[in-house]
Amino acid sequence: MELKDFIKKTVMEISTAVIELNEENDTLQQLIVNPIPDNHTEGARYSDDGRIIQDIEFNLQVVASEKTDVGGGLKINVLKAGISNGKSEETVNSIKFSLSVALPTGSR
Repeated sequence: MELKDFIKKTVMEISTAVIELNEENDTLQQLIVNPIPDNHTEGARYSDDGRIIQDIEFNLQVVASEKTDVGGGLKINVLKAGISNGKSEETVNSIKFSLSVALPTGSR
């Protein structure tokens, strides 16, 4: 899987999970996932609409490969095991980064 697709899928799945948890637990009204706080804590980051900005941290092993077959070029993929018929030169690297997001919120 290409790195950009992995990042997009991961963030979307986290966001969807928050929404689904809040919808499923709305009838219980005991669990609120990612609530908007009543007051702001010093040092915390907030979006314009009051949601807490949180970091999603990634620590990945990626492979940069340059394929010699038709349509080749440089691709960066999240490391996975597999077998390929094409000839390639690969370099494995470790990357660590975070994305700041304001996830969907639950109502009070």
